[in-house]
Amino acid sequence: MKSFALLLALGALAGACGPGTPPPAPVPAVTPSAASSSAPQPAAAGFSAKDVDRALAKAWKEAGVVPAKAADDATWLRRVHLDVVGAPPTPEEVLAFLSDRAADKRARKVEALLASPAYAAHWTNYWEDALLGHEARDQRLDRPAFRAWLSARFAENTRWDKIVAELVAATGQNGDGGPRGALAVDMPSADMPMPMSTGADAGAPSAGGAVNGAVNYTLRFQSPQDLAGAASRTFLGVQIQCAQCHDHRTEKWKMDDFRRFSSAFTRLRIEQLEPAAMGVVRRVELTDAPTPLPRFVKNAEIAPYARATPTALDGTDLSRPANGSTRQALGRWMTGKDNPWFGKAIVNRMWGHFLGRGFYDPVDDIRPSNPPAMGELLDAITADFVLHGMDLRYLVETLCATEVYQLAS
Repeated sequence: MKSFALLLALGALAGACGPGTPPPAPVPAVTPSAASSSAPQPAAAGFSAKDVDRALAKAWKEAGVVPAKAADDATWLRRVHLDVVGAPPTPEEVLAFLSDRAADKRARKVEALLASPAYAAHWTNYWEDALLGHEARDQRLDRPAFRAWLSARFAENTRWDKIVAELVAATGQNGDGGPRGALAVDMPSADMPMPMSTGADAGAPSAGGAVNGAVNYTLRFQSPQDLAGAASRTFLGVQIQCAQCHDHRTEKWKMDDFRRFSSAFTRLRIEQLEPAAMGVVRRVELTDAPTPLPRFVKNAEIAPYARATPTALDGTDLSRPANGSTRQALGRWMTGKDNPWFGKAIVNRMWGHFLGRGFYDPVDDIRPSNPPAMGELLDAITADFVLHGMDLRYLVETLCATEVYQLAS
């Protein structure tokens, strides 16, 4: 019988896996679903949280597992506050919720949290950490501008595919300058920074674009290959960076795949707008070039990536896009509805956040040799997420409405 151990552990421990609580112990991998590496299938009409619970209940019954009882209101309220807005409820909120006798009070609480400013603030914190980390040393990195950009997207409930497409292909100025944030370190970039454009590298003159906080994601990385590996891992759940140095006999991705994918990031130009100054963000402007920058071509370490043909992981040629830049073509491919990884990656990540462990574990490691638990269920939730316009708030509502999320530990 197919093993459902990982998801069964979630069923018994759903209430114990909030922030600061260890996830269930590792268990043997399960057989992947046939569709686990294919393009998302159309969502079933009327799919809801009840369908998620029916699939889990069937798996529990087959494995002879009795799930925990439902969590009481106080336990659930603290859990959903921590998960959705990153902070516990106030005493007043607790008293009001416990005194509410309406049958739909949990659904209404989730709606209220999603509509609150705290929701945007919490997920801005989450994604700043996921995308920029805390070890940034580059003077060009403008964290306040990046946070402002993220915050606006979550406050407006911007579609997930649009957020990622903007990050991958962002152009414009990194910020307005000024003192660097507390998380930045006043040190020059280490290793091999992505070069500033001067002289022959400059190409067409800059049009003096407006501030776009999203460009700070690109500035975070020291080389095209670093950026490529991180973008694939974070947005697709595909860890191609292991193929940067050599081929692995047991893994799908090879060095040629990594080089071609990384090549899409060798055609961006970073122009310095003002000289460096201690403790101040250095203003720069990021634009796209039609061909790899000469500095990349001449650099022995980066040249193999610059010479490769920009190619998506499914073999799509990105070198001559019908419109826009190579990075824009990459963004369109990456966030497309038919991409076999994109929707699945964010659904898996969000399931891991709310339930303690993803269908794939770790949440950013989707590959045949790391099969998922209950891959068919992951596919179904992903298809529903895509059908609803890749709406993150809708996804949160769906997960919070499941019975498995509302179980006691």
